[in-house]
This record gives sequence, C-alpha cells and structure tokens, in this order.
Amino acid sequence: MNFLNVALLGGLAAFAIPLIIHLLNRSKFKTLDWGAMHLLDSVVANNSRRVRLEQLLLLLIRCAIPALLAFCLARPVLTGWQSLPGDAPASTVILLDNSYSMDAIGASGTRIAEAVDDTRLIVDSSGKGSDTSVILTGGSPAPMFDTPVFDSKSITDQLPFLDSGRGATSLADSLELGASVVSAMANSRRNLILISDFQRSDVDALTPAAIERFRQQIDSQAVPPSITLIQRSGDAEQNIAIEDVQLSTRALGVGQQLKVRVRVKNYGVSDVSEARLQFIVDDRLVGVTELAVAGDATAQALFVHKFDAAGSHVLKFEVDAGDDLKTDNQYLAVVDVIDSIEVLMIDGDPSRKPMESETDFLAVALTPFSLGQMPLADLVETRIVKTDEVDQQTLEWARVVIMANVAKLDDERTAKLQDFVQRGGGLIVFTGNKVDVDWYNRVLHQQRGLFPLPIQGIGGGLDDGDRGARIVAQHFEHPALQIFNSGNSGSSELAQADIAQWYVLTKPASTSDNRIQAVSNKGKADASGIDQQASTLIRLDSGDPLWVEKPVGKGFVMACATTADADWNNLPLRPVFLPLVQQLVTSIATRGVPASNLTAGETLVALYDVAAADTTQVLSLPGNKQRSLRPVADQQRSVIRYAGTNQPGLYTLTQPDAPPRHFAVEIDRGESKLETIDAEQLQTLADALGADVVTDGAAFLALDSSRRHGREIWRLVLFALLGLLFVELFFQQRFSRVRQ
Repeated sequence: MNFLNVALLGGLAAFAIPLIIHLLNRSKFKTLDWGAMHLLDSVVANNSRRVRLEQLLLLLIRCAIPALLAFCLARPVLTGWQSLPGDAPASTVILLDNSYSMDAIGASGTRIAEAVDDTRLIVDSSGKGSDTSVILTGGSPAPMFDTPVFDSKSITDQLPFLDSGRGATSLADSLELGASVVSAMANSRRNLILISDFQRSDVDALTPAAIERFRQQIDSQAVPPSITLIQRSGDAEQNIAIEDVQLSTRALGVGQQLKVRVRVKNYGVSDVSEARLQFIVDDRLVGVTELAVAGDATAQALFVHKFDAAGSHVLKFEVDAGDDLKTDNQYLAVVDVIDSIEVLMIDGDPSRKPMESETDFLAVALTPFSLGQMPLADLVETRIVKTDEVDQQTLEWARVVIMANVAKLDDERTAKLQDFVQRGGGLIVFTGNKVDVDWYNRVLHQQRGLFPLPIQGIGGGLDDGDRGARIVAQHFEHPALQIFNSGNSGSSELAQADIAQWYVLTKPASTSDNRIQAVSNKGKADASGIDQQASTLIRLDSGDPLWVEKPVGKGFVMACATTADADWNNLPLRPVFLPLVQQLVTSIATRGVPASNLTAGETLVALYDVAAADTTQVLSLPGNKQRSLRPVADQQRSVIRYAGTNQPGLYTLTQPDAPPRHFAVEIDRGESKLETIDAEQLQTLADALGADVVTDGAAFLALDSSRRHGREIWRLVLFALLGLLFVELFFQQRFSRVRQ
C-alpha cells in the first residue's frame, strides 16, 4: 500500500484529541459515609462496569474517527490490483514523437500518421474520469495542452492539426518531462507511453546517466507509472537532404553579387544520378541545376544572384530525388539587402596631393566601383571630414565612423562619439604619427572606453636597419576574417604584408578564438588596467596585437596599431587590403543587427526606432498562425523578442506602411539518416528504462488490461468513516437513554 498524500498521514495523531478530552472531563466523586450504603454496593458495582465499557467503546470510536479521516485524506492506494478494461480511471502521459524523421513515408504511410492513430486509439479507450496529457517531443518537448485534460475529445480533435517536422527528439528531456507530468496527475492508475521511430542518433544521445536519473525519478514517486514503448519505424531507407546553405556575406547592397553554396547529402546507400535542385528567391524560380550524388556522399552547388531592391528577401532551396523523406528536401534562408553602409571618415592628416591623405586608401578600398566609374554598385557610402567638422548631424548620418590618424578630439565631440557607439554604432580607429598617445590612453581608453587597449610604445621603425614585422598566418575565428582562411595555412595573403612600424599595445587577456567569453565578461578592467573585454583579431609575429576589438554598449570598437596609409606599412598597397577593410567595416556595421537566420528554439529579435513602441506588429508563423506583438522600449530603440521558434519555417513581421521582415528558422539535419534501432536494441532500451515494448496502440490496450495497477481506496475509507459517525451517534443516544 502507498499513499498519494503522505504528509497528511500526520493527521493520525488526531486520535489523541478525544482521549485527552475524555481524561480531562472524567467525573470526580466525593465520598460520603452513609450507614445504609452497604445495601447499594452490588448495584453500584454492576452499573460502574457497564458505564466503563460504554465509555471505552465510545472513546475507541471517537479516536478512530479523526484517524480514519486523516487516512482518507492521505489517499491510500492498494497496489497489485487486478483491473478490467475500463474498470478504473487512469492518468496517461503520451510522449508523441513529431520530429521530422517521423514524416518518412513507408509502405503503410508516414510514421507520424501511424503514431497519431495509436494516440487516438489510446485516448478514446480511456475510461470515465481519466486524465491525459500528450507531450510533443520534437525539438524541445512541450505538452499539447498546458494541463492534463479529462475530455478525450479535445485531444483527438487537435491531433490532425499537430505540428510535425520538428527537430530531433531529446529522449532524456522528453522522459524527464513525462515523468514529472505523470507524477502530479489525478489517478493512481498511471501510464507513461513513448511513441517514436527511435532513430539511432536519438537513442545514442540518451546517456546511461540520463537513464539513471529517469529511473530515480520514477522510483521516487508514490505510485510509479507503467512505462510502455511503441516503435513506429516503417521501411523507409532512401533519403537525400539539403544539409547546409552558406551565404558569401552577411551584409549585401543593392546590385551586389551574392554567392550561395548549397550542400546536398545522400543519406541512403543507393546512388542518385539526377537530383534536381531549385533556387527560388521571393517565390520566383531563378536557378536550377542537376546533381549526381553517390550513396552516403555529398555534392555541392553554387548559385549567384543580385538583388535590385533593398529589404528582407527569402531564399528557398528545394531538391527532388524521389526519396522517402521530403521534409529535409528544402532549406530556407533570409538575406537582408541594404541600400548602403554610411561610413564617416575623420581625416587626421588631410592632404591635397593624391593618395597622401590618411583616408585616401580607405576611400579606394570602400568605394572601388564609384571611384573607378564602373557600372557596379558599392555597398559603402563614404563621407570625409576634418576633426573640427564632426558634429551631431554627421554622426546621425553615419553607421560606422573611422578615425584615421586623428590626434585628439575635444571633450564635446568625444562625448558625442561615445554616445554614438553606445547606441549601436561602429568605430574603427587607425593610428599614426599624429596620435596624442597620452590623450588616447587617458581619455579615449580609460575614460571613454573607445580605444580597446592602452599604448605602451612604438614597435619597429622606419629606418633601413629597423626590424619590422609581419602578420601571423593563422586560422581566423572572427566572422569578418574567415574569408582569409585557406586550408590549414590560414591567412597567407595577409602574412605577405610588411609592417614597418606600429604602436605596441598591452596584450589583452583574450584572442579571437575565445572572443565570446571575453565579451560576456562584464568587468571593465583587471588590477593591471587590461580591459577584459578586449580581444585580438590579428596578431604580428612580434607577439604584438595589430587589430583589436571590444564591445561598448550596444556597439563595437576596432583599433589598428598601424596606419591606414602606406607610411608605416605596405598593406594598403596590396590587393588583400580591399577585402580586409570591406569585411571589417561590414562586420562592425552589422554586428548589432539581430540574425535573420535562426536555429529552431533561438529567440527571434527585431529592432525598431523608439517611436515603434506604440505600434502593433503581426508575426506570421509557419502553419498559417499569427501572433500580435508590441515592441518594448529599450533605451534608444524598441525591441521585439519572440521565443516560440520551435517550428521550422518562415516567420514574418509586418506592420502598416512598412516592408515585412522575414526570419528563417531551420533545424539540424541529425535525423536525416533514416536509421532506427532494431527490435533487440529496443528491448535493451526498454529493460534499462523499466518499460514494456508493444507494436501499436491496440497491443498496448491488451497489455494494459493484464497489468496490476494501484487502486485508490479512499472512497471505501470514507464510507467507513461515515459509518463510524452513525455508529457513534447511535451508541451515544442509546447509552444516554439507558442511564436515564
């Protein structure tokens, strides 16, 4: 026997209350000597024995009443009860796998259709008073309803509309959630049912430690549920999928060329000679190619496209190869095309001679087509000013500010520049011979935080005998520099540049390979004055940082330890300078922009002006669903955050008089290999979980009718309690009449 409310067993102590009352209210007699008393001794003795027996009987009944009440409230469960079908209500949790591998088509239909039929049969067969919870396990496990429901029809009505095609099932998380839900349900007859195809990748991810935690969770329950596994795997084997899509750039301008590399993988064993891959942009077919993909191999296709309008554009890729699983045959991506990136360049050493101003090489690198009068579009729009021309209007126009060999700024302009960066702008600082080192260290670095690291001195030299340095060839982790990774050698092109002279910066605590950890550190600086948020992007073979970066508020600051012109180095004279500068400017301009391509479960974030906080946005979800959202004011902007992106597909934010914003949500392709565990492996898993294995819903009902479940007996105890109350009343009245 077990109890569902063990704590209430403490109420058994209430049996002492009638006993204490009895002892406190016993009659106290005063003895008087009377000569004829001896004539009544026999009568008094007989009556005293009868009264004591009556009082003892009433005392026992009265002590039993509160004890029986506490026993009833503790909800006793008699285990080992043999039930008949429909004999008693049951609490059932069904873990229904709706991951995308369940969409695979076999001879008898899709796996998910068979699993839904099993669920419907089990729910429809539940007895009166039964409560049921269906938990969808694909991606992140979540109940179909917030609480278990007693109306089976409400579940069966929703089953045809459940969202399939979710990400891989986490068996550990699903079993843990199922055990937690069933432990709080209403009935003592309990079932935990897992219906899945049991993909090998999902089962392999279920560690022995997770199984042990699940068993402990089940064993700790007052009434453990019966656990059942139902496998729906079918005979699907052949599958080809779009494994990944890589975009050549994150920021793209109108008229610029986008290169898209699509990787298609054949997860089956048979070769596919004609896989038709389509490239669709904004619902318009723009490219088609045929691929031959050998069994268990990968093929790639390259598409090129130009956009003639700014805004959010949807890319859709579809492959058709007649395989058994269609869900992973398509892939969505979103490209945000912008009109331009406005770059304000502050020239610290202007000159009228060609290519002698500090910003001349930068202007050529950022706007090569405009300066060359070529019929192609530049992403960057530049504006060059002197230090005394920097004002609020120019800063509001710019998305990125470049300081090129600027000696220093006055306090008012420095404060405006700091506010610009903290609100999400990007700042790039090039050094040079005009730099006021004391002002850079004291004001720009220490007070304003706009220079990542303090300057210690000068490295190298401009004389013939001085030893210069070169960039270390490495594998770059920073997104802006990944285009320079080539095989194992890394940045070989960058390593050819000669750096004659540079400022020696204090070495930061982090480099680009642990940049995320450094950014998450909220500390300003350690005891030595080294900024813990600064990180090295490019390093010289002397060990000194060349390019460093740090976050400031919602924006970022980059600094180069050498010049933007050819005075201290020959990097501006080399072809690699153009992509380097463009990548760094593009990266810092878009670092604060939330991603449009998400993995299922990631939070969708959209930024708006502060005025948008009073508007209502409509978010269209996959499956023709909609949500109304309102931006929340956040300092100098307003933000929409939506965490319910578990369903892969296209999410679109719309508002009146504004173009739509698209977000593509995709899932990992871990379940694309249609390999399920066999019957022997399934039984091994069931033994580890303490579960039974059946083939379908009908087999579960047959098994359940033969099981011994716990049976609550509190109703019987309640009837016994009511009976005692009537007995106590009857004896009380009867004994009172006898005494009278």
